[in-house]
Amino acid sequence: MTEQNVCRIRFFLDSFLIIITGEMQLAEKEKNIWIVRHGLRVDFTDPDWVKTAENPYNPPLDEKGIKQAEETAVRLMSEQIDYIFTSPFLRTLQTANAIAEKKGMKFNVETGFSEWLKSDEFSYKPELPSPDEMAEKFPFLNTSYESVTPSAYPESRNELDKRTEKVLSEIINKYNGNILIISHGSPIKSIYKSLINVVPDDYQPMCSVSLFSLVSGEWKLEINSDSSHLTLPDITQRAFYLEKGSNY
Repeated sequence: MTEQNVCRIRFFLDSFLIIITGEMQLAEKEKNIWIVRHGLRVDFTDPDWVKTAENPYNPPLDEKGIKQAEETAVRLMSEQIDYIFTSPFLRTLQTANAIAEKKGMKFNVETGFSEWLKSDEFSYKPELPSPDEMAEKFPFLNTSYESVTPSAYPESRNELDKRTEKVLSEIINKYNGNILIISHGSPIKSIYKSLINVVPDDYQPMCSVSLFSLVSGEWKLEINSDSSHLTLPDITQRAFYLEKGSNY
């Protein structure tokens, strides 16, 4: 056998192995779920904001939070994401719109991923923008999407877990492909609990990225609260929330 023929055989064998390996990897990783918490909210950096706010229970991102959202959009730009779902609160809408714009795709507003509406934090149910108001402000919003479940007020921790598990299960079963969810600290804890039966001690840092992969029928945590893409990472820790007496 000539050296040229040996080289050809090696080339075809290497190509075959690459194809087989790729197919095995695709078979093992059946679906990805990306999780992003919203960026830094204005009332975290300006405590006086609530004194004059028209809607104190629905704060927007501050300048740092907007930058965090833009940097997270760059981080996710090259990732294969087929569907984006977000809570209807202003800070999550802003974060989702930045990511959707960078990726050139629409995002869906799912009230099932809303903030935990517990009565000791919310004296009344927060006023959220109507679908028309959201669509006018956020051009990458998908106006045809209908939420799986409405938000409830007041809500216990157990009810939050059940609400999150319900919407997560229905979205996973209905939508084939990779999913990105933008939500809040407490619902994200519920997502961890639903997927891998683990509740993190601390809240996911704002605009950090987590990744769950469905491997041979079981969810695996591949990336946990990664903030390496942020030039201004979130430094709030558990003590910060305990001091505020809050579950943002």
